[in-house]
Amino acid sequence: MLTEERFTRILSILESMGSVTVQQLMTELDASESTIRRDLNTLDANGQLIKVHGGAILKNTSYSTEDDEVMQRKERNKDAKEEIAKYAAALIKPGDFVYIDAGTTTDLMIDFITTRQAVFVTNAITHAKKLAQKGCIVYILGGEFKTVTEAIVGEEAVSSVEKYNFTKGFWGANGISVQRGFSTPELKEALVKKRSMENCRECYILADDSKFNQISSVTFAPFESAKVITTGLTKPAYRQCKNVIEVKKIQRPAEQKRGKSRKETEKMIYTVTFNPSLDYIVTVPHFTCGMVNRTSEEKIFPGGKGINVSMVLKNLGLENTALGFYAGFTGNELERLIREKGIRADFIPVKEGMTRINVKMRSDEESEINGQGPAISEADIKTLYEKLDRLSDGDVLVMAGSIPDVMPQTIYMDIMKYLADKDLKIVVDATKDLLVNVLQYHPFLIKPNNHELGEIFGVKITEKEDVITYAKKMQEKGAGNVLVSMAGDGAVLVAEDGSIFQAEAPKGKVVNSVGAGDSMVAGFVTGYLKTGSYKEAFQMGVCTGSASAFSEELATEPEVLALLDKNKGIFK
Repeated sequence: MLTEERFTRILSILESMGSVTVQQLMTELDASESTIRRDLNTLDANGQLIKVHGGAILKNTSYSTEDDEVMQRKERNKDAKEEIAKYAAALIKPGDFVYIDAGTTTDLMIDFITTRQAVFVTNAITHAKKLAQKGCIVYILGGEFKTVTEAIVGEEAVSSVEKYNFTKGFWGANGISVQRGFSTPELKEALVKKRSMENCRECYILADDSKFNQISSVTFAPFESAKVITTGLTKPAYRQCKNVIEVKKIQRPAEQKRGKSRKETEKMIYTVTFNPSLDYIVTVPHFTCGMVNRTSEEKIFPGGKGINVSMVLKNLGLENTALGFYAGFTGNELERLIREKGIRADFIPVKEGMTRINVKMRSDEESEINGQGPAISEADIKTLYEKLDRLSDGDVLVMAGSIPDVMPQTIYMDIMKYLADKDLKIVVDATKDLLVNVLQYHPFLIKPNNHELGEIFGVKITEKEDVITYAKKMQEKGAGNVLVSMAGDGAVLVAEDGSIFQAEAPKGKVVNSVGAGDSMVAGFVTGYLKTGSYKEAFQMGVCTGSASAFSEELATEPEVLALLDKNKGIFK
């Protein structure tokens, strides 16, 4: 039976029965379980039915015309709301002029706001009180007080909000539908939401999974007018929407079974940074020891090799989760900066110490001062392993950078041994013993430079022919793909299928080489996941590394594509 014919039969059966099990469809269509589940996934993603555990139900949109009391809504889906609230709060920067609409999730969001250098406007008395207690400047709209939602609404509230122009705004919604947009049961409340959104540059709807495919009485904004922050989304069709940000995905039953990988497009990439930092980059003209020196330029970035990989992956369009440890107010800022860039940060809080600050000073000579980092305990490491348990077959894990003295120096090897029964693609970007020790567990990709490769074998390597020879020796020890960077001399890839690729270095002015190697890793992973081709992955990796080296910041997708277009002749 042709695929389209099966689709028609499935929808016909569902129409007559209202719901159907996988077993029933296997019998009716004389098809295998895997075929039926694949068909249901496709029809669900197309919005033609709703897939549930063990089968499917008719795609019906629910309608609501009344709002529940605030106290009833507060405890509903609280864990999901907290995840959403944390992410939303991290979007607020110093200098923002922010509107926060009344609602239970927006209320939780205030708990996670860390900056006091933003100004807030709200139509909720409880929100205003909490913001004021945090030391924030806050204005409250005037108007009619609605007891059920504890919101200030009506014409006077609309008139109050009209004079403001917000940089960011956060709203709740009772219903979310692609066709009918964002909706709420009450007209007066809808008018305030509508007007405040019209006066806002960046609009965010905070909504747990239960609000999707719901329609309430009054639409206050079209679906495309705001980004939706959610978590645990069970409706695959909405994952295809560019304005939906899923903070944390859930595993459906079929994904939890060992040996059943998710689709290529659903693979998750995880990066691990054991020793992240805030990189404080200052320019000090003619620095003089023993004197007061003033900076002419200051920048602060999230730092750490794994974090660099995460940021470039995000720039190239791949969602990923950054794992690691953080502590103190510097750790809070690190996490905020990462989330601000749209990356899922799932760091483990450490009780003692603080996330290090690495000072990089540019003057007549460049100098660095690196911090110590927090005291990571055995319990913290155990928590990391618990987070690694969530990885599924087909996922990608990138481990990069040095290991703090407070952690076992075998941690890379220990993690790969721990995950050995899962079908993962593990990338290791480390030096000497850290790298050699993991080879027995067959990493998908390693990325030494030619000097590091030479150190491992006690030789000096300057020619590509020698790189190829010793890269193959790394494969003999267990490595899959060996990607070797040679700075101005280009790069070499010895792929696990036996193919060999070489490249000269792209032409350009090196501005900042920090993060170029991490960018190369991110480019290779991106190229491979998008095309399945080692050739394409290699070319993407080389140009991504160079794009970062030619820029003050990490590579963006337009910069990478421009280099790819200009440098087709450097590859062989």
